[in-house]
Amino acid sequence: MDLTFLIPTRIETEDRLRNIISSVSYLLKHLNAKVIVKEVSSHNTFKHRAVPEIKKYADITNLTCLYEQTEEPLFCKSKVLNDLIVASDTNVVANYDADCILPLD
Repeated sequence: MDLTFLIPTRIETEDRLRNIISSVSYLLKHLNAKVIVKEVSSHNTFKHRAVPEIKKYADITNLTCLYEQTEEPLFCKSKVLNDLIVASDTNVVANYDADCILPLD
């Protein structure tokens, strides 16, 4: 499949952390697609806390993790999404929300 799921995120709460673990695990386990997550925050929570959990449920070969450190209080999702599009190498990309799981069908 020539598809990359792009997930811009800032992990501010334990709920968001659980959601992104679930979403990324689900995508990697059930779809033949790439996933790129870019976290923009003051701590690299995704790499240090989410990835070890995702490894328990799915192969992370198709997962790319990007991180941008910032103290900026606002999260500019459009800018992060543009960065993710540039980082992708597939013909099709999907802007995917860290807090949702779409049915396979």
